[in-house]
Amino acid sequence: GYSRVSSFIILLHFINVALHNVTLMIYFNYILKKEGKFIIHHIC
Repeated sequence: GYSRVSSFIILLHFINVALHNVTLMIYFNYILKKEGKFIIHHIC
């Protein structure tokens, strides 16, 4: 009934958040690999 639907919605929400976090991590990792050496080179 209703509880099954609400728990499914909560599950979808957690999956959505997890996917978003993974995407952000991959994105930041990509930027760090691309710009990291450049930034480190400027600092050192």
